[in-house]
Amino acid sequence: MELVFRDLRSHVPAPGDIVLRPVDAQQQDRRDLAACVLGKGTEALVRGPGEALRLVVAANPTLDDMLAAAFAERLLAGGGLPAAAQGLARYAALQREGLHPGEVPLAESIEGVFLAQRNAHGEHLEDALVGGKFATDWRRTAQVLLAAAERGADAFKSALFGGPEFARERAFLAKDREVYRQDVLRGERWIVRLPGGPPRASALILREPRALL
Repeated sequence: MELVFRDLRSHVPAPGDIVLRPVDAQQQDRRDLAACVLGKGTEALVRGPGEALRLVVAANPTLDDMLAAAFAERLLAGGGLPAAAQGLARYAALQREGLHPGEVPLAESIEGVFLAQRNAHGEHLEDALVGGKFATDWRRTAQVLLAAAERGADAFKSALFGGPEFARERAFLAKDREVYRQDVLRGERWIVRLPGGPPRASALILREPRALL
């Protein structure tokens, strides 16, 4: 099934579209879309008339958005989702909140690999060529995640991306970590007092940081 990226606020579903957005208006701001698809199926999503041909994802997708797309694609193909998919959905929901879930080092984590792929392709996923390349990379990731869920792997504890097929993503993360260290060395450390906080706290000011993550 084709993956395309659009501004969902203005997108009008075309024939064949399944839009990664809850059909229930009261649910459209929820921050656990993968859990929504897992619990309610693709019937919970906005769709255009006719046979499903495309999954329409937000133009700036989160890990949660992309995992929801992977779940939807599996369901539309007639497959089921394993029980361990609940852990994946919980992981993605926490990451969407800005938290760093799990115990796995960033370079081998679900979060890290997704962020490396997302940054590698820039901001213009609505362009068919750019979006297609990102979708290809994501499908490699989704395949690993669903296979791990089939085995019952714990998304919070399992290092799933140590193989050679993800060497580029790991190298990107290692380089960006070193850039971050240089950002910190150029930064300024201050003792501060924040409203409602402790009398003394430590602050780090980074001027024009170059690290992406």
